[in-house]
Amino acid sequence: ATLAQIQADEARIGDRLAIPEPEAARLLSLLPHQLRDERLRGRIAASVIVGKRIRYSRADLLQYLADRRVSTKE
Repeated sequence: ATLAQIQADEARIGDRLAIPEPEAARLLSLLPHQLRDERLRGRIAASVIVGKRIRYSRADLLQYLADRRVSTKE
């Protein structure tokens, strides 16, 4: 089920350059207000387009995840 959801998300994003905040939050398994708070704290990059709308690139989302990787040393 998780793999199917990931594939559906990738198909939906496709070649789009900008992802709206609610959709980006869902892709990161966050609530929209949690993603907004991360952006306001400077923990994730975003772009502001016409009308002060917030958009995230795929690279923004991947960098956010990469910055939060944890080591599982035993």
